[in-house]
Amino acid sequence: MKEKAEPLSEIYYFLAIVTLVTLWAIFSFGPLVLIVAACVIVVLAVIGANLQITIYTALLSAVLGMLVYRDVIAWVSEPVQTMWGIYALITPESVVFWLTKAGEFQTSMQALSKQIMPLLKSQKSWLYHAPLGGFIGSALYTAFLVYFKNPLGRLKRQRSIKRTHGKVGDLPSKIINQRTAETSKGSLIGTDRYIRPVELTDKAANQHTLVLGTTGSGKTVTVSNIVESAINRGLPLIYIDGKGDYDLACRVARYGQERGRPVSVFAMRGDSVSYNPLAVGGFTSKKDRIIELREWSEEHYKKLAEGYLQSVFKVMDQCGIPCNMVSLSENLDLKSLKALVRQHEADIPNAQSLMDELNNQNQASKSIESLVAEIRNFTASEIGPLFRVEENKPVLTLANVLETNGIAYFCLPALEFPSMSQTLGRLIINDLKATMAQQLGSGVKNNLYVIFDEFSVFAGEQVLNVINMGRSAGIHAVLSTQSLSDIASGRKENADHFVNQVVGNCNNFILHRQNSPEDAEKLAEMMGTRNTLEYTAQVSQVGPTHMGTVRRTRGFIAHPDEIKSLKTGEAFFFSKEDNKVSKIKARLSKI
Repeated sequence: MKEKAEPLSEIYYFLAIVTLVTLWAIFSFGPLVLIVAACVIVVLAVIGANLQITIYTALLSAVLGMLVYRDVIAWVSEPVQTMWGIYALITPESVVFWLTKAGEFQTSMQALSKQIMPLLKSQKSWLYHAPLGGFIGSALYTAFLVYFKNPLGRLKRQRSIKRTHGKVGDLPSKIINQRTAETSKGSLIGTDRYIRPVELTDKAANQHTLVLGTTGSGKTVTVSNIVESAINRGLPLIYIDGKGDYDLACRVARYGQERGRPVSVFAMRGDSVSYNPLAVGGFTSKKDRIIELREWSEEHYKKLAEGYLQSVFKVMDQCGIPCNMVSLSENLDLKSLKALVRQHEADIPNAQSLMDELNNQNQASKSIESLVAEIRNFTASEIGPLFRVEENKPVLTLANVLETNGIAYFCLPALEFPSMSQTLGRLIINDLKATMAQQLGSGVKNNLYVIFDEFSVFAGEQVLNVINMGRSAGIHAVLSTQSLSDIASGRKENADHFVNQVVGNCNNFILHRQNSPEDAEKLAEMMGTRNTLEYTAQVSQVGPTHMGTVRRTRGFIAHPDEIKSLKTGEAFFFSKEDNKVSKIKARLSKI
């Protein structure tokens, strides 16, 4: 991770001090002293003077001043008194009067130039002002060498670099909360301590975003800013909520409706539209959506199930049976499928070939009884009626969401229906894959924001497939969960590998408070390190010996302790687009 040589706040302080000192010097020393000082600095820089030469130059200038004035301090005080005497001549009033009275400043500057010109033409004036100018020039160059060039100066300066990122105060938060969530390039998510807005651009969002944060850390508020921005800008939005927050679903729906957006809420509890995850694609695509709902321990049975389901979808398609989860569960019996083919034999061009295919599925029908039972249990459950497609009843399809730039919110209460929520989450993701693949096949690319909230509930290879193909398909995926450990939970094999895959497929990270020391350290390592110093000191029984060592090392840009101590709404934002880590306070969303 590349970092700036100086902290931004330190540069601001340095520039402020230099500006104030320069203004005071201009008024107090006068142009002769400043010209001599500038010449001395240029000469020292050209010859590459070291620290010893600049110190000797300053001492020599002081000695020459004492010899010229034959006084210890007159060489410093006389040039200053000369300038203030000139000021007294050109204006008897105060400096404030000089600067504020209308027309007085211009008149005074003209009078000042008349008084200064004789000094510039006088060799004696140059002689009497030169020692002070030489001293100031060499002193400034000495300070420059100590601060910027001297190794010891660099060590001291690095030691003063703050290890923490500081607190984002209330003023930046209040200012950023007044701004809208959408920007010209993307979504406003918060502010840093310098009141600089921090945004997630659409270009960066297309590289996917991982949002982590424990309960109560402000993770949902951060995600809501992205949702609010997408709604305001008319972009299609799919929100898959693994925690089943029906109140949030209602707020998102209400916000979208107020802005004239078509909104569909699919909820396992509360008011809900019907959902058809098998609305698009051919029979092979539909087969894949069902097969990937479960983990297969033996490849043999998976192949049998694929062949059988493909035949089922083919028969339904040839017989003109509308395809949805309920109609699928009603047509899984092999005898019923054969009866359908015989019933529609006149309308099916290849009826005999289709019948032969079904006859070859006798063995498969006995081997996949568990899959058939799982599908039937799914449609016979409490939420089974939500998959029944009926006339004059709104039905949610992802293809329609994309076509109308709509909003779809899937509310999955994992606490109440853990197994069902996992299966349904995977079904939605499989439907999304098929829908986006169809869009790509037709040459259409829609920018689509997809929020996977608490995605650890349904995390699987399907999620990785979506975010892998999502870049070219226009998907802007936001994966939100509590911690890295949650992503790995429930996975019996290759848990760490799966976590690494998720992290590796995301280029933006919004990291709220973490309670786990292991997760905090992993995230700190991910954000990178910077040059720092490690100090050791010797201590005797009496006290410090004023001896020790200094060792250059690498330290965390964001220390794990900082990640664990983040307050509600605070987060570290890290984007590989600009390779920068910022501590932010999330904007308070209007949703």
